[in-house]
Amino acid sequence: MKRKFEKGSNDSLSEDITRKFESLQKEKEENDELKHAWIDELQSIARQKYPKASLVLIGSSANMFGFKASDCDLTLISGERFVYGLHALDNIEKLLPNSKYTTTLVHGAKVPILKIKDKENSLEADINSECERNIRHTYLVRCYALLDPRVQPLGIIVKLWAKNAGIINQRDHKLSGFTLLLLYIYYLQAGCSPPVVPLLQVDYPSLFSSSRQTSALIDQLKTKKLPDELKNFKSSNKQTLGELFVGFFRFYANFNWSSKVVSISRSNAYVSNNRPRMKIEDPYEMGGNCARGIYESLSFMQIKNAFTKALRKIEDSMDLDSVL
Repeated sequence: MKRKFEKGSNDSLSEDITRKFESLQKEKEENDELKHAWIDELQSIARQKYPKASLVLIGSSANMFGFKASDCDLTLISGERFVYGLHALDNIEKLLPNSKYTTTLVHGAKVPILKIKDKENSLEADINSECERNIRHTYLVRCYALLDPRVQPLGIIVKLWAKNAGIINQRDHKLSGFTLLLLYIYYLQAGCSPPVVPLLQVDYPSLFSSSRQTSALIDQLKTKKLPDELKNFKSSNKQTLGELFVGFFRFYANFNWSSKVVSISRSNAYVSNNRPRMKIEDPYEMGGNCARGIYESLSFMQIKNAFTKALRKIEDSMDLDSVL
């Protein structure tokens, strides 16, 4: 029988976070089997043109920070030499029957995307081609999720808060889901004493090297286990979920966005483009700013104020519902 804690305490907040996380995970798991079967179906179609092709699930549906409604973000690894992104996606689009799929090939963006919607089950996918960095991002974030039992539950709740607060939407010059996770992981590294998690790319360079073959990462993503080298990691931080949740908002409500650079991969980081209001370094692109789209004052202030508002509410009530 679970122990009931007094409402408005750190312990009750921790209990609420755990309960909400478990509910969201149950919803997600109900849809996972359908989603994976659908990806296998798309991969079979892709192999009609590229027999060695793989469709690798990336992003929130693969990094352990997704929801039931998370779309399928996929990277096409064609297995062919001299096959380029737009051309490969165009070939895949031609194979998809119009009777079942609605497709849109977006080729004006930095990375071409094939958008697919299945008319029968309402599943949607965004497919890019040969973007290995996205696979590395997914693998790195998922290792953090598995590293400590607090990381995934708290991260899911932080992401739910950000969605409800209206600060996740790259098209509106706000945060992407991935950028939010970089903020969250950085807090666990730099905003907690002692840290909850280390800088994996610093402490385990061979595991997370940009030169490591992506085929090894793809194989690892098919499991739900940590690499052997990380299995003995144990954090010396003993804070509860509730304490860490409050600390997350306190850390960013008082963060010096004008001078500090957020980087989960190294100390003394920098970004080459200082125009954006937030400086969040890409873990696999030295100097690259994942927050490069946040340059409008209004969008930046909405994000900044969301942290301040959430901190005030959670400190006043210690009630999870007050910020969700």
